[in-house]
Amino acid sequence: MKIGIDARLLNQDERTGVERYWAELFSAISNIDKENEYFLYYNYLKDKKLNYQFCTGWKYYPKPIFLPWFGSYNAMYNIWPKVLKSRIEKDKVDIFHGIEFYFPDTKRKSVVTIHDLFAFIYVDAYSAKKREMLKSSVNLSDVIIAISDATKADIMKHLRVDEKKIKVVHLAASSKFTPINDRELIKIFLKMKKLPEKFILYTGTVAPRKNIKTIIDSLSILKKKTNLIHKLLICGFKEINYFSALKEHINRLNLNNDVIFLNYVTDNDLVYLYNAAEIFVFPSFYEGFGLPVLEAMACGSPVVSSSVSSLPEVIGDAGILVNPASPDELADSINKILINKELRESLHQKSLARASLFSWDKTAKGTIEVYKELLN
Repeated sequence: MKIGIDARLLNQDERTGVERYWAELFSAISNIDKENEYFLYYNYLKDKKLNYQFCTGWKYYPKPIFLPWFGSYNAMYNIWPKVLKSRIEKDKVDIFHGIEFYFPDTKRKSVVTIHDLFAFIYVDAYSAKKREMLKSSVNLSDVIIAISDATKADIMKHLRVDEKKIKVVHLAASSKFTPINDRELIKIFLKMKKLPEKFILYTGTVAPRKNIKTIIDSLSILKKKTNLIHKLLICGFKEINYFSALKEHINRLNLNNDVIFLNYVTDNDLVYLYNAAEIFVFPSFYEGFGLPVLEAMACGSPVVSSSVSSLPEVIGDAGILVNPASPDELADSINKILINKELRESLHQKSLARASLFSWDKTAKGTIEVYKELLN
């Protein structure tokens, strides 16, 4: 098969969930698929080189497309589908696999990966134009890959898509995320980074749907009711307005010395943070999958997360699930883990076992199977 890929996101150095998906997926595909040919289409302004390393023996062809700056990303990327369509037709690919926004109207067989329906569930957070583009991608594609059963259900509910058109292919934690058994290494890392030895961890975007205010409220409850000495460590890109509101809230609760914000953290540092954390908390209101949870579990961290959207599907019985609207419930669950060593160890073992059920090789094989079924 000749498979065309919208590879724009492979050029991202700092990766959040969607960029990580494409990078991990094609790293795994390059490792297991030595038969099919892959055409990687990506835009460039100056450097034509695709900034990514694949496994040797993989048949891939970088296809740089010069796309000049038009004053905004929207203006530039409105042109991208038209240019991409032309190149796909010229190269006569059998299947095209594209990103959920800016999908080309091609006669070739096509697949789109949909990560979540956030744009339809939190309408005020996205423009009508973005929703139109997402609808267009769904309508133009022959097959939709949903990254969870929850996302599949959302696609069917909000976009009224036939279930037969949707294939669920789960994600996984990178193989980098693994337990560190040498506690001295962790202590050295924390000392070098000037971080506390005892902390509760959240990683992910600092945005309203991630429900970080509830984590802060639960910390306030614990400080009042217990002798909590742990700090709260929050890592991730910040939506500036929400971050400002959080800072004001923290100040009102007199928690300025108890909450630490970090910006984007490298994967190597994340491994240490997951291993060092007493508990990983993730009370998000909505997720398409919830990759940070699986990363934390792969490192053996006890997890407290939401009982909504895709998170129960990912966590199973390996963590504690709470009502994301209840700071008291979150505080109670955190406290139970902190005071009970046996529970901590049980959740540690369950996290590792659960995370081992997911792998990027499985994701890659599932994706290739979608290609084969579509072509046949």
